[in-house]
Amino acid sequence: MRYIVYFIVNGVWFLLELLILLMVGRAVLSWLPLDEDSAIFRFLYTVTEPLVVPVRMLLERFSFFRDSPLDISYAITMLLLFLLQELLPAVRI
Repeated sequence: MRYIVYFIVNGVWFLLELLILLMVGRAVLSWLPLDEDSAIFRFLYTVTEPLVVPVRMLLERFSFFRDSPLDISYAITMLLLFLLQELLPAVRI
């Protein structure tokens, strides 16, 4: 049983690491003059947008964030991924 928990925790940690890297890649590509129809951009957007949408929808409930010209949902999503990754070792056996 101990090895199963170890395998699951390490798998989740690896998945979080991969998602963080994909989100960083999306951020870097957004600064470059790339065509938004490119395969790389579409892939990164398709993989990372489902993570950002719930945070964006939650923030839209507050008028301060709704009226803000900045979309901070991406940054909050990154912080949540980092937080999950930092809390994960507490589960390890």
